Amino acid sequence: MCRWQEQAPQSSASPPARNGCTSMDLGDFICARGICPGVVGNVYVYKDDNHPTRTHVESMIPMFEERLLAATGWS
Repeated sequence: MCRWQEQAPQSSASPPARNGCTSMDLGDFICARGICPGVVGNVYVYKDDNHPTRTHVESMIPMFEERLLAATGWS
């Protein structure tokens, strides 16, 4: 188990380790190049002012899986 504690940002090249946990910044999945669209393709991104829709999250699974496997070395 790990506990999240907010710390000063580090280089985006190496995610910060926090109490045995490493984070992955997935912000670019939602806000690519600083633009945060409300709709991507024909999928709503947000269900309210700060929660993504289930459909949008499910559409990101392949990208998340690719990044997770690359970060962990799992196959």
